[in-house]
Amino acid sequence: MGNAKSSNVAHTATPTHIMEESQEAFRQLLPLLKSVDASNSDGLLVTFLKEYHSEVPLASLYHLLYTSDSPDDIPPLSIPDSDFDQPDVSARTTKGLQLCHFILEAFKSPETFQGGIVHNPTLGTVNFHEFLRSFLAIKILFGSLKQVEKPNMSVSRVSLYKVYYILCQKLIHKSHNDSESWRSQQSIIFGESKMGKIFKLVYPNSKKKRLGKRGESKLHYVGFKWNDSMVDDEIRSLLNLRIA
Repeated sequence: MGNAKSSNVAHTATPTHIMEESQEAFRQLLPLLKSVDASNSDGLLVTFLKEYHSEVPLASLYHLLYTSDSPDDIPPLSIPDSDFDQPDVSARTTKGLQLCHFILEAFKSPETFQGGIVHNPTLGTVNFHEFLRSFLAIKILFGSLKQVEKPNMSVSRVSLYKVYYILCQKLIHKSHNDSESWRSQQSIIFGESKMGKIFKLVYPNSKKKRLGKRGESKLHYVGFKWNDSMVDDEIRSLLNLRIA
């Protein structure tokens, strides 16, 4: 996977070349896809997003997962303006979204997608609803945090869950206007316990520590800070609120 990403997309940023880059990167994922089943599909997403999460805007991924059939159907406003201003960034974003689309289609139709190139019947045993939830959650975990070599810096587990919850609600609110679809989309949000398990997959070597006064201490992930590009001042101002 590393070679595909390091190739110079910026110099060949035509739709045809971007598609060729995406197809090549997808082929490098095939060994993983051919060994995936219901027990390790989250691990595939971690491997993929560890390399490509910064190339895929959060709102664009949400639309691809829940409202759009292909990258071409994603509303332009869900892609940051900066991606249009910088051709190399725009090309990487297009490639990242195409790769996400290929992965989704492979799980939807493992025996027929691209002529059966994946050929892994066990993909059909993966709960697709849960797979989509994990896709979004893992993207948020990679995008909302930065690891730092400072043991005095930490993020509490409850605050991290609130960030995830708030981001999900913002995505749902922007994409679903009627109350019925808004309510149905609440099912995409994991509970705090499940998010703790996914965090361990995304950051397997992280350290935990209880911090605070006796009787009021909270579990913290040590060596992390917020990524300002995803966790802005508005979101931080909401972290003291309780989740209903």
